[in-house]
Amino acid sequence: MKIKKNLLLTLILVLSLILNITTVNALDGVSCDELSSQSLNYIVAQTDPKDLDLSCKNGTPYTDEYLVRTEKSLNQLNNSGPQLHYFTHALSVTPFAQEKNNYCGPATLKEVIHFMNGTSKTQSDYAKELGTDSNGTYVYKFRDVINKYVNQKYNYVLGSTRTKEQFKTMLENSVDTKKPLVMHTMTRTLYLYNGHQTGHYIVATGNTVSSTAPYQVFYVDSNKSDYGRGSVFGVHLDSLDNVFNSVKLYGDRYLIY
Repeated sequence: MKIKKNLLLTLILVLSLILNITTVNALDGVSCDELSSQSLNYIVAQTDPKDLDLSCKNGTPYTDEYLVRTEKSLNQLNNSGPQLHYFTHALSVTPFAQEKNNYCGPATLKEVIHFMNGTSKTQSDYAKELGTDSNGTYVYKFRDVINKYVNQKYNYVLGSTRTKEQFKTMLENSVDTKKPLVMHTMTRTLYLYNGHQTGHYIVATGNTVSSTAPYQVFYVDSNKSDYGRGSVFGVHLDSLDNVFNSVKLYGDRYLIY
């Protein structure tokens, strides 16, 4: 009996080590001890309460179940396999101008669903389902609603946990699988926003492919404003650094993939 008991304890220890490795791999750098109060408040507001464990027993504010699910879904995305890349490697997502100042979430949801299904509801319909209010649309609710309408299910992960190369891989594989990458950004780093800072949803739709020119990212924006460099509405190209930093800096924003 003692041997069986020791064997059981050994198995439990091995399992806990596996879970700890998964935690580090999935969200490297998201330690409760290192998160600022601003970052933690953002995470709590935007994350499904079922995915949170603020006791931080695994070192992060997320549950073990969320970390395992995130690691699995990121691996599936990264292992989707390369396909032929052309000079432009992008999805033809139709921009829809947001009908209200706080409707970037509903407009972005409409853009993605319309691309994936060929049809979509009104922004007002989606705003009701999303619970969009004066503060905008919460990330986990965006995830929940989009998963009601599309076959390829979405998950979310903090942009600050991805390297620039990992972001490139996510973007390129999202194009290969025809599943647009949604970004809950802070806009200051985007060129057309000219330093204007606001929380905002955009859709990353692809990238340029060139042996001589810098790598650039295509994205679709529903905002109709002009911050001094032309209208930000429509399909645009920006540098990899500018787009990536919109989820990497200024409050640890989410990628919905």
